[in-house]
Amino acid sequence: MGFIDIHTHIIPDVDDGSTEFEDSIKTIRLLSEFGIDTIIATPHKRTRLFEFHRGKIRENFEGLCEKVAGVGIGVRLYLGCEYYFDTDLFEDINNNEVLMLGNSKYILVEFGGLKFTNQDKESLFKIFTSGYKIVVAHVERNRFTSYSFVALDYLRDNSSLFQCDIMSLAGLWGDEARLFMEELIKRDYVDIISTDVHCKDFEEGLIKKGFQILEKIGGDGIQGKLMGENIKKRLNLL
Repeated sequence: MGFIDIHTHIIPDVDDGSTEFEDSIKTIRLLSEFGIDTIIATPHKRTRLFEFHRGKIRENFEGLCEKVAGVGIGVRLYLGCEYYFDTDLFEDINNNEVLMLGNSKYILVEFGGLKFTNQDKESLFKIFTSGYKIVVAHVERNRFTSYSFVALDYLRDNSSLFQCDIMSLAGLWGDEARLFMEELIKRDYVDIISTDVHCKDFEEGLIKKGFQILEKIGGDGIQGKLMGENIKKRLNLL
């Protein structure tokens, strides 16, 4: 059974990821060559930086699915979202329009840092009591401080999962993110590895290098543990 990538920016012309269907197809083919057979497209919802047009996203996603089927790439595509921990997320919760990961109640959420105020905890409480669970996006890209593991433990105690980007291990986001990710792996604070691919030509080499480093750190079977059947099961995608 193949791997799953829960964090990608492969829908063309909706955020800072793919700009053309051809780029999306090229990237999906690449992910397939890395053994990935299930991909969740997670366009940003962070309206201060990106326009978010739900209708256009769905239309382009459906068009992408048709093109992938047309060229015979053996992957399953699902639509999700990368929310920023801000008003955009709570707008969708209040309107019952949350784009979840797979067939689960998990939502992919990017945080601006790993130190929570009381107001932040009230907002998190609203998410949890609304029946949702959080997958924290690219944990390693948050600046490491003395509060980081306190915040992570708080989230873990509330059934959150932690996702890291494979390209961070290859140095895409600098030494600080790379070293933090290595420490997270060693402490068993990484639940899911994803590519967070944005359909750029330079990413292929970084993904390959990242997987090589991951195996050196975690040993044989680490990719299956963090991208395999158990992750699909959590998201009800088996």
